[in-house]
Amino acid sequence: MKFYETGAALAAEKGVAVSVFGETHDAHNQAAKKTEKDPEGGNLPAYPSGKSWHEASGKTGPGKKFYHNIIPGSQVKTEPFYVAIITPVIHYCMGDFEIDTDSAVVDATGKAIPGLYAAGEVAGGVHGNNRLGGNSLLDCVVFGRVAGKACAKYMLGDDMKDTGLIELSGGGLSGAVESSKNAGGSYEDSMNKGNKAPLLGAPQQVDLEAGQKTNSSGVKAILAVPPHAPVNNENLCLRAFHDCKWCLLKFDGVTWALFIGTLVFLFLVFMSNQ
Repeated sequence: MKFYETGAALAAEKGVAVSVFGETHDAHNQAAKKTEKDPEGGNLPAYPSGKSWHEASGKTGPGKKFYHNIIPGSQVKTEPFYVAIITPVIHYCMGDFEIDTDSAVVDATGKAIPGLYAAGEVAGGVHGNNRLGGNSLLDCVVFGRVAGKACAKYMLGDDMKDTGLIELSGGGLSGAVESSKNAGGSYEDSMNKGNKAPLLGAPQQVDLEAGQKTNSSGVKAILAVPPHAPVNNENLCLRAFHDCKWCLLKFDGVTWALFIGTLVFLFLVFMSNQ
């Protein structure tokens, strides 16, 4: 961002006549006054909805409706300006796959597609016409968990067992997490004070791996080590049999038809070579 003492100085550096800046501000100022007098009387589409009087933005679709710090064109020459170049980027993708309350992707008729789930930025329709700023992570977490649970239910059926973060993390969080007026709830308050060791150093890495809290400085939230699965001492062939049995029990009609058709095809190929 760069400061210019006057609009004339800005125009001179950019090689543009100051009158052009004045005309642009005049148009902006007039649109603001018309909007104040008749908010929905414009003939151009506005973002996210309604009508706009602002021709420059309205012609491309997202017409401007809200105005701040407006000045008439006659003041541009002597007014100070702070100027920054703004580059458009993908801030949040509204997604493309429409989902239902189980996070299942639906087809053109609104019917859920079996076995296909979506969550986060790839899913559309969650936020309606316009996304409320600040809730993208909430969207990902909520529908990510919904999608995971629905997908597990689809795959496992009655064999699915409910679980939670406490079980998955092996006991949840150990160690207090202090709030921070600057960061909204983390350990930043104490991470840069005096001669204390950095929180991202080697001792903390050992903490995370061991699931224990050492005497290193700072207040940390440490995940305990997840419990290891019991060792399966079954014979390899027996384990393979159980796995195959589990898969066969999960077959639906279409899968069975494809499976049997494949076996018949392989048998015919084998017989033709005899």
